[in-house]
Amino acid sequence: MSKENFLTDGNSNGNYLFKVDIEDQLKGMGVLENGVPYLTTAGLADLCGVNVRTIRSIYEDWDNEKFRLRGKQIQSILDDAGYCEDRIHISVSLNGSLKHVIPDVVCMAILEYYAFISPNKNDQAQHHFRILCRVSFREFVYAKVGYRRENIEIEKWKYFHDRVSLSSNTVPIGYYSVFQEIHSIVVDLINNGFPVNDRVIPDISVGICWSRYWNKSALSEKYGERIHYQHYYPDYYPQAESNPQEPWCYPDESLAEFRNWLKTEYLTTKFPKYLASKVNNVVLANNMINRLTS
Repeated sequence: MSKENFLTDGNSNGNYLFKVDIEDQLKGMGVLENGVPYLTTAGLADLCGVNVRTIRSIYEDWDNEKFRLRGKQIQSILDDAGYCEDRIHISVSLNGSLKHVIPDVVCMAILEYYAFISPNKNDQAQHHFRILCRVSFREFVYAKVGYRRENIEIEKWKYFHDRVSLSSNTVPIGYYSVFQEIHSIVVDLINNGFPVNDRVIPDISVGICWSRYWNKSALSEKYGERIHYQHYYPDYYPQAESNPQEPWCYPDESLAEFRNWLKTEYLTTKFPKYLASKVNNVVLANNMINRLTS
């Protein structure tokens, strides 16, 4: 599995932080917001025919475990699978609390170990491994929790799409809005797996910074005055309670300067911090910026 499927939070301990999208707590399995299936500690222990403490001892001390015989053997399986993360568990937020889960590729590696390699290999692990070899682990979990990828594909565009629909033709002729101008950036974010929703609204960040730059540089003297226009959020956004919003729109004459400022100043200095604050992931933010400015 490629490294892009897992997002580290940039902390020195290498933990992960994801929002759980779908979970079946009775079966100890679920799907993360980015589509990665997982098992809970108890779920993986049941699959492997071992106790929960055994599974926990593997991932909690992975820095040392991977240099012991058991860990080396599991790491060898992970290497063959192309898994190159520093951690083998993911920290997820569920109902406001933090819990640790194990992503699909790691589950299969540990299951294979207890099915065929461990001195304590057992029939239960072998039985489950054979079942999951006939149907992929990912499809198995998707089926169990009722996860439909086509629905998620539609859902990930919903927040942005609905805002675009409500804001079409709302900016007066002769002016442009920040929201319109960063459409391509938002599309790139979504296409690269970055969650864009009612909590991640890049145009607000861009708008605030551009407004400060506009005032500081006295650009109204150069291009003319900016004006307000009405912008509506979809009714399922919390921000919709104060509709209509009245952000600024700017004279078209200043568009070239805005685009230059966006690429050379905002995207390189402020946007990485904004993105990192939304996913606790500085590495992801910087990689995203490199793609946007290349």
